[in-house]
Amino acid sequence: MQAVLIVLFGGMLTAVSATEDPFHDVQPALTVMLSPADNATFYGGVSEKESTPKYWRDLSVDVLREKLARPLNKGVAKNLILFLGDGMSLATLTAARIYLGQLKKEAGENEFLSFEKFPYTGLAKTYCADSQVADSACSATAYLTGVKGNIYTVGVTSSVGLRDWENMKNKSYHTS
Repeated sequence: MQAVLIVLFGGMLTAVSATEDPFHDVQPALTVMLSPADNATFYGGVSEKESTPKYWRDLSVDVLREKLARPLNKGVAKNLILFLGDGMSLATLTAARIYLGQLKKEAGENEFLSFEKFPYTGLAKTYCADSQVADSACSATAYLTGVKGNIYTVGVTSSVGLRDWENMKNKSYHTS
């Protein structure tokens, strides 16, 4: 039985390896790929202009000129808007950009999300006192009060754990 499974698995692995996969190939041989929007085709791969150093240097200079041409705002901010995204890491943002571009039948890497176009932005990454992957509860507590709490807790210090009803009532553990 074990020998049959090994042969079967080996055959499946060979079949999968022989299949063209334009989305996971490092340098796709195919220039036409499927769009996730409607399974229509769009052109992907590396364009001729992107394969020259001049293209990338000119692109960098253009972005730098655009940023330097923007007048510096020395005023005091009237409002502050926080986007608090659970699991919204840089890798997730990149995947969202690529997907957005593919919905437009483009390769996607040069796309931007709407909030990435704001003139003044900052990026902060937080974590819970007891977890490296934060949820919105402990993230909001950290952003709004400057105090880290435990995962699934809001507005309390890390002295309060999940379902710790007694300590939740203790005002000395409240962050505000």
